[in-house]
Amino acid sequence: MGITQANFYFIKALDNYAYNFQESIEALNFALSYDEEHAGAHCLMGRLCFEYLDTYDQAEIHFKRALFYDKNCVQAYRYYIDLLIITEELDKAEKLIEKALLVKGINKPKMYYRIALIFEIRKMYTESKKHLKEAMSYCYDSAYADFLKGELKRLKEKVKLIEG
Repeated sequence: MGITQANFYFIKALDNYAYNFQESIEALNFALSYDEEHAGAHCLMGRLCFEYLDTYDQAEIHFKRALFYDKNCVQAYRYYIDLLIITEELDKAEKLIEKALLVKGINKPKMYYRIALIFEIRKMYTESKKHLKEAMSYCYDSAYADFLKGELKRLKEKVKLIEG
């Protein structure tokens, strides 16, 4: 079994992503023309819309399509949840995290971190700390564990500052 044309262009788009947008967009358009249901291509197109073009509505469309075509598209969950948090659609983000936590291969520490962010945005600091600790309990990466420790410290300092 060889590599499909859609996968060939998707890999080309990934290779050029963040370095050569013109090539990346062109390759993504080719990938989607060969396979309009290519979840990875929709996810990457969503990232491009979200991270560089600030066209959040288009990003959401692509993330939704990625998850429609592949319920296990791990990357789509991550970036779609980030989009929902940034646009303050927190209830939608929470529901999507619940689904994501059931997906095989999902990065649980990163999902619990996002739950913590949602609680922090809602000014529910005790719940936020609880979920940062939950994220830590699933963490097997020392660099990410250090990041989580820093976030916990930042949150504690924030609470001290607010409470005076």
